[in-house]
Amino acid sequence: MTDLLLTNAVMITVDPQRRILYNGAMAVSGDRIQAVGDSAELLRQYPDAKRIIDCGQKLVFPGFINTHNHLFQTLLKGLGDDMVLKDWLRTMTFPAARFLEPEDCWGGAMLGILEGIHSGMTTEVDYMYPHARPGLSDGVLRAYRDTKIRGIFGRGCMDTGEAFGVVPEIMQDQKTVERDLVRIFETYHNTENGRIQVWTAPAALWSNTESMLRMLYEISNSYHAGLTVHVSETPFDRAATQTLHGCCGVDCLEKMGITGPNVLMVHCVYLSESDLRKAEEYSLKVSHNPVSNMYLASGVAPVGEMLKHGITVSLGVDGAASNNGQDMIRDEGGRLSVGAAVTLTELLNSRAVRDTASLLWQSASHAANRQVRNRATLAGNLANACPASDCIPALMVLGASVTAQGPEGRREIPLRELFRSCEACLRHAGMQVRTCYFLETATKKLTLRPGELIVSVEVPKQPTEERSLFYKLTENQSAGMAVLNFAMAGSLGPDGRVATFRVCPGGAFPRPRCFPEEENPLIGQLPEQARFAEIAGEIARALGEEEQTLADYGYKSRVLPEIIHDGMAQIFCGIPMEGAEA
Repeated sequence: MTDLLLTNAVMITVDPQRRILYNGAMAVSGDRIQAVGDSAELLRQYPDAKRIIDCGQKLVFPGFINTHNHLFQTLLKGLGDDMVLKDWLRTMTFPAARFLEPEDCWGGAMLGILEGIHSGMTTEVDYMYPHARPGLSDGVLRAYRDTKIRGIFGRGCMDTGEAFGVVPEIMQDQKTVERDLVRIFETYHNTENGRIQVWTAPAALWSNTESMLRMLYEISNSYHAGLTVHVSETPFDRAATQTLHGCCGVDCLEKMGITGPNVLMVHCVYLSESDLRKAEEYSLKVSHNPVSNMYLASGVAPVGEMLKHGITVSLGVDGAASNNGQDMIRDEGGRLSVGAAVTLTELLNSRAVRDTASLLWQSASHAANRQVRNRATLAGNLANACPASDCIPALMVLGASVTAQGPEGRREIPLRELFRSCEACLRHAGMQVRTCYFLETATKKLTLRPGELIVSVEVPKQPTEERSLFYKLTENQSAGMAVLNFAMAGSLGPDGRVATFRVCPGGAFPRPRCFPEEENPLIGQLPEQARFAEIAGEIARALGEEEQTLADYGYKSRVLPEIIHDGMAQIFCGIPMEGAEA
C-alpha cells in the first residue's frame, strides 16, 4: 500500500541522466520511495494512495549533505562581523566558548538543525571543538536524536595553541580527550539504525600536538570512522601550523600519517600545487565553505583546481558565527546587498546596480549634486528618512529591506515597516521642501530599536521584463532639491495585460508610501490609455486617504495624478514622459 503520493512537482532526480521532471510525482511507502515519474502515470499506477499532495510546482529534490558546521555557534550569530579569522577566534569565539553548558549546546544544535532542515538539509556534519566542561558533546548528539536528522558528530579538541589565541579553559589533555572519545564512540556511534555516527575532529593542525593528532586518527580507524580538520584556511593557519609542526597543509597531514579516504579537510583556501597533488594521491576529501570564506575575508578556495585533480569537493555552511545562517540554498543572487558605507557615487559606478537594479541607479543619479553624492551613503539616505529623499521611492518600489544590527542581534526590516509618519519632515516655502533633522533620528523617524544601526540595504534585482522610470520635480535644478519625485515600475504578462505596477511618490506624504499591486486597478487589465487618467486619480486618492495628506499639499494633490498618468503611459505604451529617466 502506498502511503504518500506527491504530484505536480518539479522533481530534481539527480539520477545518472540528471533528469528534471517538470510534472513529476513520487510514491512513498513507509520510509522508502516506491517510484518517481510523470504525475499522470503515477496517479494511474497508485490510485489508492492513503494521502495525495498536489505540490503546486514546488521543487522536490534529494536532501542536502552539509559537510561542515559548528552548531553551538548559532548562539554567537552577528558577534564576529568584520573580523578576519585570527581576530574572530581570539577575541570572540574562543572566549565565548568558555561559558558553554550542555543545555546551551543542545539548544544551539536544535536551532541550527531546524534551520538546515528548512532548506532541505538531511545530513549534518557537526564539529564540536571547544570543551570547557564535560557533557557538551552529549548536548549536540541529543539534538541529533530529537530531530531525527542523519548526523555525523565530530568530537573536536585542542591541547595547545595559547600562542595563537586559544584560551586554556577550552583545552583538554590527551588522556581526557581519549577517554571521552571512547565513551562517545561506544555510546553513540552507528546508533539510531546507523543514522548517527561519530568522527574525530581536531580543531586545527595548529591547535593540536602531533601526539594528539596521531591518537585521533588511530581511534577513528579503529572504529571505521572518519577524521575532519581545518586545513590551510588562511595564511595565518598555514603560518601557525608551520611554527608548531615545521610543515603545513597536506604536508603536515602526511607527516602525521593522516592520509586516507576517510579524511575530510575543511576550507583549503590556500592549498599549494603540492597539496593538491598529494590530496589526489591520498584520496583526501574537501568541504568547501564559500559563505564563511567571504564572511571572514579568508579568500577564494581553488575549487576548479581541486576538481581537475579529481578531488571530491562537498559543500558546508560552517558555523553560524561565520555565516549568520544555516541555509544550504540561501540565494543572494536574487538581490544586491549594499553596505552601509557605500556612497551614492560608488553606487553609480557599480555595473551590477546599473544592470540589475536600474531604478535605484536612476534615483541615485538624481540625488542632489556630485559633491553630495561623493559623501552621502545609501544607508544614510534612508536613516535621514526624509520622504523627499531621491532613493527612498525607488527602494520602496523595488521592495528593498534593511539589515539592522543592535544589542539584541541582527534582523531584516522591510522598508515599508522602517519609517514612522513625521509631518515635521516637510514644510513648504512656495515650492521648496525643507528637511528637518533630529538628533535621535532612529527613535523619532525610524522604527529602529535603541542601539540599532543600519548595516546594509538589501535590494531585490529587477525582473528583466519590467520597465521602470524615475521622475523628479524640482524648483532649483542646480541644488537638486526635490518637490516631488516618483519611482514607478511595471510589466505586461504574456497575454498583453498588466502583470505588475508599483508607484511611490516621494515628498508627497509624511512617510514613504508605495502603492502595491494587490490594490491596483490596473492589474489584469489591458493597458488602455483612455483609462489611465481615471486609474491615476484612483491611485492618488487612495494614497492620500491612507496617509492623510497635509493641508498645504494642495498643488501636490493636483500634480500627483498627472505624473502617475504620464508614467503609466511611458511604461505600458512607450509614450515618453518629459524629464523622466527610464
